[in-house]
Amino acid sequence: MTTSSARVPARMLAVSQDVGGPPDVLKIIEMDRPVPTVGEVLVRVHAAGVNPTDWKTRARGQFATGAVPPFVLGFDVSASPAPCGAAVGRENGAARPGRGRTVTDA
Repeated sequence: MTTSSARVPARMLAVSQDVGGPPDVLKIIEMDRPVPTVGEVLVRVHAAGVNPTDWKTRARGQFATGAVPPFVLGFDVSASPAPCGAAVGRENGAARPGRGRTVTDA
């Protein structure tokens, strides 16, 4: 993976799936790092877990919202803030990710 001048990798690893099914439908992929937009925070993921949303989505092959594969899973993470988009609240100079889906850098 290459690194930008901000020392944030240009590429990232993620867990993805193309179809619904058992755990073996999951695969680790390398993809371009997302760029945060207004109100979003990019985080460097140190550890990730599997929660009910992840395994139900994997089994169903569809998010509750109706989004279909391919998609990247991962809702529970331990992470530190990286670059962020405009309109993100800051405290002591660091962005504080809030509730909801965040853009993640694995």
